[in-house]
Amino acid sequence: MSQWADLIDSWAAEMTTETALSERTIRAYLADAEAFVKWAEAQGIEGPEQVTTADVREWRDSGAAGKAPASINRRLVSVALLLDHAGRTGRTNPARRVPRLADVAPSDEGRALTLNEWRAVRRAAEAAGQLETALVCLLRYAGPRVGEIAPETAHDPCPLLLGDITIGPRSGELLIRRGKGGKRRRIPLVLEARDALSAYLEGDRRQRLDAWVIRGRLPAARREWWDGPSAPVFLGERGPLTVRGVRHIVERLGRDARLPYVLGPHDLRATFISALVDPSKYGLRKEPMPLHVAARLAGHSSVDTTARYAAPSLDDLARWMDD
Repeated sequence: MSQWADLIDSWAAEMTTETALSERTIRAYLADAEAFVKWAEAQGIEGPEQVTTADVREWRDSGAAGKAPASINRRLVSVALLLDHAGRTGRTNPARRVPRLADVAPSDEGRALTLNEWRAVRRAAEAAGQLETALVCLLRYAGPRVGEIAPETAHDPCPLLLGDITIGPRSGELLIRRGKGGKRRRIPLVLEARDALSAYLEGDRRQRLDAWVIRGRLPAARREWWDGPSAPVFLGERGPLTVRGVRHIVERLGRDARLPYVLGPHDLRATFISALVDPSKYGLRKEPMPLHVAARLAGHSSVDTTARYAAPSLDDLARWMDD
């Protein structure tokens, strides 16, 4: 059996047993990967370690005729995942360095995760630490924009401070002071968000501050201020976690969860809104929230914007018809 055949077989087994992908998705990825392998072998490429960025680009272009951009981009994702499995991750993965087709514009509304995808991301976050868990749970269960919880740079004012979060035994609240258009809004914090935030604030965050004092990065006389209401909630290695830092963490968790696309903070916000208007999609036994109420929680000035997040996918339509 060839090196490529062994790789395909082990990847198929991993997707089947260790990911939340559907059988249809797995079949599509395997078909794409097998098409790439067939092309690679014809070019004399004997294994994944020999693949270059130029090879992937040439393969992409050779099969582009007559295909929709979304299909071509999915083929690139398939090859990227295959090479990830072969150990060529991050910048060493040539398929991740080939740009997607430019005429496929990303949705401003993000992509709502399925229940299985969210569970996989949650597991990845819990394995990573309390900071990661608190971050994704806040994004998923409260739906703030990334710019509402993190500054653009470490020198900018932090939009989310300790005084903006209230956590009690039976309720909690998130205050967004600098929402889009300068609007303020208050969002109730459900138990999942409260528990994750409490664990982070009482554990990892305090330990990080203590480490800063020990290393001389934070004067001991200033330590108390960082526990006060005007201090940033999320801390990175050297200071407040920035927008770029949040995006990096979320993207990494998406990779750890083996999602077939690049995960961003706005995808978790889209999941929050989707769960409000279609709770049964996430196994919740409650009535769908009216659009105007969901719009208020999301900070939308128009229900039309909220409706775009709530637009059903083909899988949603199939689920409703089956019910």
